[in-house]
Amino acid sequence: MTQLQALLLSLALELPVVFLCVGVGRWLPRTGWRRLVIVGLAATLLSHPFAWAGFGLLRPVLPPFWLRALLIEGAVALFEGVLYARVARLGWPRGLAVGLAANAWSFGVGLVIIEWLAAR
Repeated sequence: MTQLQALLLSLALELPVVFLCVGVGRWLPRTGWRRLVIVGLAATLLSHPFAWAGFGLLRPVLPPFWLRALLIEGAVALFEGVLYARVARLGWPRGLAVGLAANAWSFGVGLVIIEWLAAR
């Protein structure tokens, strides 16, 4: 999978989770949805290159994949959660929960796709 494919997949997977969490919870007024879309796009577009590079750069230092994944995905979820909390104005608990949910879903589905591609 190329970096561009992974980025597009992340956007396709994470944004619906963000909208679902916020919509079901009714955490924003109608006027806040435009901001949420912008923050959702920006969060993934800003964090993805660092996560992609981090997996390769940390391989010699942290050889176990799960350890790199925990560190990098945790940092990404925290970064994006801060953006949702502050910039999208969801507040800390909701913003962090949205960041975690979106990235956990994206990472999990990504792993399944990578395994499926490897088995082909």
